[in-house]
Amino acid sequence: MSLVIESGVGLSNAQSYVDTTFVDAYFLLRGITFTSTDANIINAMDYFEATYSQSWKGEKLVSTQALSFPLLIDGVNTYPVQIKNAICELAYKASTATLLPDPSQAVKREKVDVIEVEYQDFTSASVSYSLVNAMVSPWLNGSGSYHSVLRS
Repeated sequence: MSLVIESGVGLSNAQSYVDTTFVDAYFLLRGITFTSTDANIINAMDYFEATYSQSWKGEKLVSTQALSFPLLIDGVNTYPVQIKNAICELAYKASTATLLPDPSQAVKREKVDVIEVEYQDFTSASVSYSLVNAMVSPWLNGSGSYHSVLRS
């Protein structure tokens, strides 16, 4: 199955900003051998949209578009390559970890005889990726620098 790639016109059925060819070329240019999969890219897109979709400057180019980009910012159609590069970085991370882990409870205290376990309060499952944040920060609402976006 081929992913439907956003072309910059605000497709209503787009699934990603990049395909496996783009991701693999991105890493090859950086001297990293990585063979991406559609699943890695979809997981990257899920994280990207869940984390940033409410934080962009401007507005969607077309109200029916499936993804956050392209955006209309100050009257300019904006679809920067840094957004595609951020998805590449997330696809790489998605190949080895869950990008949006569920909150969990860590064991605070454990007693073996007469078995007793005490759990800490739920810990935040928020994960932040510094390079990705830096790549997308110019298009986030605010001062133009990265601000923390936490989802619970």
